[in-house]
Amino acid sequence: MIGCLQKIPCMPVNKSALIRYLALDRCLQRNIRPFTINGLLNEVNRCLEEAGYGHSDAISMRTLYADLKFMESESGFNATIKREKKNGFKHYYYDIPEFSVIGLNSILHQEALELLAHIKGILPIDWMNDKMLKNKHSLIQKKAVLYFNHNPYLKDNEWVMIIYKSILEKVVMSIKFNDEDMNVYTSMFHPWQLREYQDCWYLLGIESEQNTIPKVIALNNIVSINPLSGIDFIEPTLNEWDELFDNALGPIPIWNKIPEKVILKVDAHIDRMLNKIPMHHSQKRKTDAIGQIEYHFQLVHDKELEKQILALGPGASVLKPELLKCKIIDLIHEMNDSYK
Repeated sequence: MIGCLQKIPCMPVNKSALIRYLALDRCLQRNIRPFTINGLLNEVNRCLEEAGYGHSDAISMRTLYADLKFMESESGFNATIKREKKNGFKHYYYDIPEFSVIGLNSILHQEALELLAHIKGILPIDWMNDKMLKNKHSLIQKKAVLYFNHNPYLKDNEWVMIIYKSILEKVVMSIKFNDEDMNVYTSMFHPWQLREYQDCWYLLGIESEQNTIPKVIALNNIVSINPLSGIDFIEPTLNEWDELFDNALGPIPIWNKIPEKVILKVDAHIDRMLNKIPMHHSQKRKTDAIGQIEYHFQLVHDKELEKQILALGPGASVLKPELLKCKIIDLIHEMNDSYK
């Protein structure tokens, strides 16, 4: 069966080895632009470093060859790894691209599928269900008991897995998309990360080496995607993505903007809500001299902040900064005028 293990390895696997096997598994599934042995070594050591291992824990070429030999062995994963010589270098990839060491017969994998089969609203479930179709003990018919807020009719759903695979395989894409004014653009895009925000997906990446500021494209604005071959993929230049979003509420990374103190005066209802569901990690609850409840934040003023404040309704008002306060007042007047 494609993608299934015929024999489950019973030898204990330490954390370092598990990371190495999973990294190699992902690399070997890439048969469009397969890795050389040096590429595999660099990728495995990069994954180890990301997992917290130091430079002294980097593996040698000898260890890499031993890992590949184990993956091909009967005591390992029975993988069939092809070695094809191109331009004077051997390139390594699975004979069957759908193969994975995380086989559907694995006990751990089976338990994970059991859980996922009971969850409704996680977008990659469609991909998991496709995998499960190949298993005679398919779990697709399991009744969902956990529901996540997810709209299956969103336009961006069709692009998520295409982009996800392109990110893993480091494939440059030609993306045609609309801007907010419905102007159509075509961009050669190096995809780095997918982010979900309020039931919509956004792609973060870069267009070229000359334009070093990452760009964000809303997936529901995408018209078409085509993979491009023969173009070197530009690797991400940042190690910690979340730092780009620390001082903002929405899916757009903040560049060259300094966060400022935002103070909201709230009533008892909004107080209870923000206490249970914080609006931002910088949130601090305070009371003034007369007992009025305030919430203090360190945030950049953008459209998403304005939307969040308006969503709180009459139970919240801006005290500082003055520019944000005036903007909210203007928006409220505009809303009021639209109902006249």
